[in-house]
Amino acid sequence: MNILQLIPLLRCPETGSRLEREGGAWLRCLVGTGRYPIVNGVPVFTPEGGGVKIHSDLHVSNTLPPEALEIIRECPGNVLNLSAGGTVNKAPNVIEFEYSIFRNTDIAGDAHRLPFADETFDAALCLNAFEHYRDPRQVAAEVRRTLKPGGMFFMHTAALQPVHEPPHHYYNITRYGLAEWLKEFGKVDLKVSENFNPGYALSWIASELRCGLESLADEKPLKDFLQASIGELADLWARPATRNESLLWQAFQRLPESTKETCAAGWQARAVK
Repeated sequence: MNILQLIPLLRCPETGSRLEREGGAWLRCLVGTGRYPIVNGVPVFTPEGGGVKIHSDLHVSNTLPPEALEIIRECPGNVLNLSAGGTVNKAPNVIEFEYSIFRNTDIAGDAHRLPFADETFDAALCLNAFEHYRDPRQVAAEVRRTLKPGGMFFMHTAALQPVHEPPHHYYNITRYGLAEWLKEFGKVDLKVSENFNPGYALSWIASELRCGLESLADEKPLKDFLQASIGELADLWARPATRNESLLWQAFQRLPESTKETCAAGWQARAVK
């Protein structure tokens, strides 16, 4: 979507007021002093402004799932693809929003303060990004604000996943936490999608542990891990008394701190006022 088509949909994220083009390189808020650069044809609403990061066109992200593609095909109006990354193809009714500029980005900005008018979109998508937002509840509220009544919001987000894209991986969520984030919507249908089945969690964590054990000077813990059965690993949880006798359990305690942080079961904190 070109800049002339976008301007009527945009609003200043500071004041909520309309914007107008100022020369060829800026958008100006009609109320106040807000000015936002246009970089490579993309309006930028982040603090980086003209210094916004521009990714190579060779940077390609994961393909949208079939359910998301169906929503786009059947949607009668505009669809917001929030934190879209580097899509391979983009339908003409999709507006791609990112913090930096990828191959098909239409708008660069902060998802916590979407620069769109109320009730702009007929549908919105957000794939694998909510765990990376500082305040997911605020982003959900912004998505809801910009959806028309009856608009569909389709999203995926992390549950039992190792830490990825640090330091901006803030949340892994349960079903109940996700329902809390989305409670201001009407009907909310939650399910485990095929690409997030328990085997996904188990295999990803096992892969991270293997990499961590490979970094130890001693090769035996890695060999023990690769030869252990799923039943033996399950017993380390179900039968706590066996842990002290397990060399593999002891090896888990010796993992590099980076691997422990990536796959930790939980956290301890001590904070002083």
